[in-house]
Amino acid sequence: MKIMKSNWISRLKFLKPGFASLVVLLFCIHQVSGQTSQSNRDLQWPTQQKEHLPGTYWWWLGSAVDRENLTFNLESLRKAGIGNVHIIPIYGALGQEENYINFLSPTWMEMLSHTLNEAARLDMNVDMSTTTGWPFGGSHVTPRDAAMKIEYKTYTLSGGEQFLEEIAPTDLQCIIAYSKNGEIIDMTGKNGENRINGWTAPPGEWCIYALGQKGTGQQVKRAAPGNEGLVLNPFSVTSLNRYLERYDRAFSQNKGSRLRAQYHDSYEYYHANYTRDLFSEFQSRRGYDLKNHLPALTGYGTAEKISRIKADYRTTMAELHLEYIEAWTRWANNHGWITRNEAHGAPANLLDLYAAADIPETETFGATRFDIPGLSRKLENISTSEPPDPLILQFASSAAHLSGKKLVASETCTWLRDHFKASLAQIKPEIDQMFLAGINHIFYHGNAYSPKEADWPGWMFYASTHFEQKNAFWRDLSALNHYVGRCQSILQSGKPANDILLYWPVADIWHNYSNEIIKTLNVHATDWLTDSSFGRLADWLKEKGYAFDYLSDQQLQTIVFNDGRLETVGVAYSTIIVPATEHMPLKTWEKLEALARTGATIIMDHSLPKDVPGWFELEKRQNTLQTALAALKFETVEDKMLKSEIGEGEILTGSNMENMLASAGIDPEPIVSHGINYIRRTHAEGYHYFISNLSDQSLDDWIPMATPLQSAVILDPLSSNNSGMAATRQHEGRSEIYLQLQPGESCIIRTFTDREATGKSWVYLQKDKKPIEIKGKWKVEFIEGGPVLPSSFTTDQLDSWTNLDDQEAKRFAGTALYTVSFHLPDTVTAGHWQLDLGEVRESARVRINGHELGTLWSIPFSVQFDNYLKKGNNTLEVEVTNLSANRLRDLDQRGVEWQKYFFVNVFYKDFNASLWPLMDSGLLGPVQLHPLKVVNPFSD
Repeated sequence: MKIMKSNWISRLKFLKPGFASLVVLLFCIHQVSGQTSQSNRDLQWPTQQKEHLPGTYWWWLGSAVDRENLTFNLESLRKAGIGNVHIIPIYGALGQEENYINFLSPTWMEMLSHTLNEAARLDMNVDMSTTTGWPFGGSHVTPRDAAMKIEYKTYTLSGGEQFLEEIAPTDLQCIIAYSKNGEIIDMTGKNGENRINGWTAPPGEWCIYALGQKGTGQQVKRAAPGNEGLVLNPFSVTSLNRYLERYDRAFSQNKGSRLRAQYHDSYEYYHANYTRDLFSEFQSRRGYDLKNHLPALTGYGTAEKISRIKADYRTTMAELHLEYIEAWTRWANNHGWITRNEAHGAPANLLDLYAAADIPETETFGATRFDIPGLSRKLENISTSEPPDPLILQFASSAAHLSGKKLVASETCTWLRDHFKASLAQIKPEIDQMFLAGINHIFYHGNAYSPKEADWPGWMFYASTHFEQKNAFWRDLSALNHYVGRCQSILQSGKPANDILLYWPVADIWHNYSNEIIKTLNVHATDWLTDSSFGRLADWLKEKGYAFDYLSDQQLQTIVFNDGRLETVGVAYSTIIVPATEHMPLKTWEKLEALARTGATIIMDHSLPKDVPGWFELEKRQNTLQTALAALKFETVEDKMLKSEIGEGEILTGSNMENMLASAGIDPEPIVSHGINYIRRTHAEGYHYFISNLSDQSLDDWIPMATPLQSAVILDPLSSNNSGMAATRQHEGRSEIYLQLQPGESCIIRTFTDREATGKSWVYLQKDKKPIEIKGKWKVEFIEGGPVLPSSFTTDQLDSWTNLDDQEAKRFAGTALYTVSFHLPDTVTAGHWQLDLGEVRESARVRINGHELGTLWSIPFSVQFDNYLKKGNNTLEVEVTNLSANRLRDLDQRGVEWQKYFFVNVFYKDFNASLWPLMDSGLLGPVQLHPLKVVNPFSD
């Protein structure tokens, strides 16, 4: 570039002076423009797309929808910053019966077509459930295809005794006689008929098993009109294909051409544990006849045999359910759609199930216990279910990462608080926690379609944080939505940058829980994770700051070792860790050994695997594993660490995980020692970090980074234009960045490995001098909300407006404008200021001297600014919006019959808000101005 510039300049002497000057000017403009363009790119957010914005579950009550209100609902959602909707038809609203539309009827399909056209006009995605309510099922599901369970009876006979019991032939699968001496007689006829009546037992003691199948009888939960009926068999692809024929017919005219995705909800096929062709499937997959082992399956025999037979049964059912989800995804893809699947709750390997969908989807239910000061968490408003566990959420993101899926979705804020008691400030840390677990495609739970003419509070779904137009927090919801959009624009870009693959020994789960036929992996009872060596190790890795994904037996088979890294679908890792494992499939061990031979480092926590799973050819498989393990030659290399060199790689084992990881060249991120959590992804020139402070401690310090950097940029996701080059340095062999984060705050760090970023610098500020408390006569005017606007008032003491002697204020949900004039003394000077509103119930829009400072909706309720204050008199305006709980309380106190649909409280009891205490509302303060000073992180 320098030579080109020199050549250009040398040639200017041959041009006329005026023209030469013009060329120089244009060249300079080009150079500055190029630098500015680069600077803008370094500091900018990605161009926003609809997938970046949050989505919402969109319940159609009774499918009583019409074109005008569909457009109204969609336009309202898009204006608020929602980019994706997910249609779920459910039960109807009383009084709307004549407007119900039967699911998948021609009229219903016309409403769907209108929705798709309007969504396309508004640049929104539309998904739908492949059912109404949940799970799969409906009016067209016959008993043949419905969910099934095992039923059995046992009878005892001594030799010479005659069997005289009547056994009903309906759905009889087999009749097997077992003697104490190990003899087995199959009394089942070719067509399953009863052949045991009048049978005389041979010598010895006999136990007869009559095993049959029976429908669970479960009906679709919260079904919509036109789809009430039995739940589908989740272990039969044949039944699924018959089920989907109805959808093929409905969509035969391509009315779903603009539909993005089909959806399968969390596994709630209650008591289903059997399928019609189970015995033949079992034999072909496991290699032996299950009918010879019914006592062990039902809990009789030695503990080891019971464990192994049940493990094989569970493995078989897991495979059948996986094939069911895979077949559904193939069907959707053939129609041009993708799929979203909530795998959790299933009796199957969750990692494989999540990966079988185009978008793996997890969920959060209830409220997390955060330590953020000022974040309300009253037990009377919170579900008694186990709070969300980030380690559970990580199953979905791990599956996406290993299978090359860009998006990881989550059903978000289900039952965060009781109705109308959840605030935007309570939602943010829950979402941050999901981002940290690898979720990047949020779906709120949710929003109910509601006609614009519906009386307040409109139509609602019970298990919801109400992201609806008539909820008071809707006014400021767009601020949360654009925060989510900015974060997800980063978290959907690049590739995951995790170092470790943590093997999940699911066979150990299948070998436990002897009192159950199958084991569902529920997110509300997580002992299957927390009480396992895998769960304890995952928790330790997270607490120490290591970056990791989970790995299944099936996913392991796709891993290759290449150029010093373990690779799968374009994502690379440094090592595989195997937690203490009782039962490892032989194929899994052989793959681990093969990876080590090609150069990989495999880490075995505490010990090598002890045994193989299942029953078939047990001794042969045990001997093969033990021979392979015995061939490893370990030597002590450090305290509590052994190493076996194998081929070009190595296997490490021991109890000092930190040392083994260091030996593998893996460092944790030191930021977690400050109580800060992170997730890391690659971009073309370095890494993106999402960082959130969910602790009760402030961060204001140099932070070492586990990845090298030459420069870095900080982006504040609360704003589209607050970014700057961070202070960075090299210190003691590590790259460091200076960070400031208050409890509740988050940021994006964009690092550049090999070049200096360009653009304005990030301004580091600290409080300087004493704060100025803003006092005076506050004028309070109610400007928006209902049921009616209370009277305006003035006060010199900030307090909840529910403490006014005004009944309208006590039941009001909406917004009040607080205005106060204050004097700034000439003696107080500062280049930067922070306005701290103190306690805000629940969100606020702020102006000083007519200048918009922004919407404050999350903790901390403060904002920094520079040049809007003036000496002398100033005017502060704060528009504060409360929650809608007090208004709902008033309806129940007055006996208004507003519950025109199924509705319960957070504890699944009859809902009645009349005895609720009033929720504080408004600006409670104290309101303070803090003079700020610029600090130089490089100075002592």
